[in-house]
Amino acid sequence: MKQAARLVWTLHCAGHDKASLLNGGLHTWLNEGFPHTPETGTIEPARFEYHENPAPVISGDEILERIDDSRLQLLDARSLAEYNGEQRFSMRAGHIPGAIHYEWTRALDMQRNLRLRDQQTLQHELSGLGFDREKEIACYCQTHHRSSLSWVVLKHLGFTHVKGYPGSWSDWGNRTNYPAETV
Repeated sequence: MKQAARLVWTLHCAGHDKASLLNGGLHTWLNEGFPHTPETGTIEPARFEYHENPAPVISGDEILERIDDSRLQLLDARSLAEYNGEQRFSMRAGHIPGAIHYEWTRALDMQRNLRLRDQQTLQHELSGLGFDREKEIACYCQTHHRSSLSWVVLKHLGFTHVKGYPGSWSDWGNRTNYPAETV
């Protein structure tokens, strides 16, 4: 689902804001016995006009400028080991100072074929961590695939000021002039 979420986020960045996600993805569809066929149909060509939409995007430089801005919250969707600095996939380990850890898999219901957990539970968890609908939330992971699902979840819950950091930790963690914290 994370790859599909990254595509949905990318389509929104390209001005195609009607893109959505199949809850649980193909995994759920097949496991729950919904109809499918290996045959491909004929697809009629369509015209899409690209219109850059910068609203869903935040850069590392923008985060750095606003690192002490209380109106910006950072959601780190990576594993706890990555967040704490115990596991490293970039030059440096850790997380962006002030980031709140919410691993992307927490949004998935393992008992329901990886569908998203119910909205009330997700909202309660995120609120309990301090995420505020009135603030801007920037999601990141290592490559903005896992955090794209976090972006989709927040949008699904009605958060309106949500951005994705496409460079994520692969950008931040390889820049020595950007601060990093470990636990």
